[in-house]
Amino acid sequence: MANFLDLFPAHDVIDYTKTVATPGLLGAQLFPSRKVESDDIRMLTSGTNTPVIAHVHADDTEAEIGSRTAQVSEAELFFIKRKMILKERDLRKLRLPRDAAEQNYLMNTVYDDLGNLVKSIDAATELMRMQALMSGAVNVKDAAGNAYKVDYGIDKSQKGTADFADEKVDPIEKILEWTQSVSVTPTRAIMSQKALYALRKNPNVVASIFGSNNGRTVMQSDLDSFMTSNGLPILRAYNGKYAEEDKNGKLVTKNYIADNQFAMFADGVVGETVYGQTPEEARFIEAAGVNSSEIGNMFADSYEESHDPVRSVIKVSTMVVPTLAQAGNIFQATVL
Repeated sequence: MANFLDLFPAHDVIDYTKTVATPGLLGAQLFPSRKVESDDIRMLTSGTNTPVIAHVHADDTEAEIGSRTAQVSEAELFFIKRKMILKERDLRKLRLPRDAAEQNYLMNTVYDDLGNLVKSIDAATELMRMQALMSGAVNVKDAAGNAYKVDYGIDKSQKGTADFADEKVDPIEKILEWTQSVSVTPTRAIMSQKALYALRKNPNVVASIFGSNNGRTVMQSDLDSFMTSNGLPILRAYNGKYAEEDKNGKLVTKNYIADNQFAMFADGVVGETVYGQTPEEARFIEAAGVNSSEIGNMFADSYEESHDPVRSVIKVSTMVVPTLAQAGNIFQATVL
């Protein structure tokens, strides 16, 4: 008769979390991950990349002292965790399987649950990354409804408004205007599919690309060619979605970015996804005598939660916060 904890030893569970992939997350590409061992992190955000001129000095005079344009701020990591309860019936089957095939099936089901927990945390992390990129602030609530915020200090001069669906507005001209508000020339922009469709359908964009508003459809390749040849940022839609339970327990599908959001930025790293060490991870490292480098960005755990009723649990947790290195070089707008 197999014991639940024997079937899912800690090292196997931890190793499995490192193999789970959540494809299609734009934020994972723009905010590469880094793990630290401190709960509090220092965030370096770039200032202007425009050089500050040095002045001529007379002989035997002291050099003027320069000032750094980058800013250092501190932020706390967010503690995210989620667990799944194994039902007593499943536990009985795991302990007394009718054959090896049934045991393997049930074990794979548990590992599938574990993979879904990892993806749930990835989704929460992606939402924070997109909030940072698209609005310049992370706003989250915990399970009890308490609100938490990280403000990256995007200057008001780096924000704008234009309705891309309004035929009186020329989206290309607005984007060209906005590029003058940041010190580094933007090379790419992210928005919703709805906003990008409105831009491609706007008669002013059609006229700019084809010479007149002749009713032709602006395809993505047409738009890319026009933007590239004019030194303007490449425009892309991000359609990433996640689901969240409402107060009635119903799953509601949402977009990582709102229909009206727009962000324009330069090449290079936008920021980082900084991971830390959870309390569960710290306890495991101490008890098992392992090195923290053996554990990935998330910590998975399996344990017996109660005796009556019998409750066996698998849980995944992480400490994470996105940083925004390009805070001084991002332009954010409301475009619908």
